[in-house]
Amino acid sequence: MSDKRFSFLLFAITKNLIEFISVQYKISVANAMEKLYNSKTYSVLEDKDTCLWQFSKLFLFSVFDNEQKTGKFEVPETAL
Repeated sequence: MSDKRFSFLLFAITKNLIEFISVQYKISVANAMEKLYNSKTYSVLEDKDTCLWQFSKLFLFSVFDNEQKTGKFEVPETAL
């Protein structure tokens, strides 16, 4: 996949994930953006080679939510 296509895909995934975080956490979109962009989940998500971007919004949210609750970034072994 080209970098341009990946950038567009990452934008779409991130937009949907931020909106979902905002609703689930009952926070503003701006606060959801800040939480996501400052997370390990996002730093792994934006690395094309990790393939985390291939997972669903709900799966990505569960990884993010777990990181927020525990302070640890973990991808369930069943997903690997």
